[in-house]
Amino acid sequence: MIQSELADELGVEGPSLVAMLDRLSKDEWVERILSETDRRCKIIRLTPRAWPLIEEIRISSQKIFQRTIAKVDVAPLSVIESFFIDLRERLYNDLPDKKRHHRSERRAVCGLPTSHDWTD
Repeated sequence: MIQSELADELGVEGPSLVAMLDRLSKDEWVERILSETDRRCKIIRLTPRAWPLIEEIRISSQKIFQRTIAKVDVAPLSVIESFFIDLRERLYNDLPDKKRHHRSERRAVCGLPTSHDWTD
């Protein structure tokens, strides 16, 4: 994933993410890879050290989901999910064009596929 794309996903500004990635990189949880097509692009990739922790987090989140959300009627959840997706899109679309990050264009410049592939 491109560093700027990760900042968007986390809802943080670039400088805040840089400090976080510096610590994660120092502890060998992530690595920064320069794009072959555009040196300005930094691709963030989990290291092999991170994957066991990711699996622990996944298992814990599944347990929490089973104890909580799984017991809730699904119909209202889909309405709530739809609401938040729509809200996010509206907020994004209300941004001035120069503030919008054009994800597919950014990924193409960096030589990455334009779709979400979390292994990038």
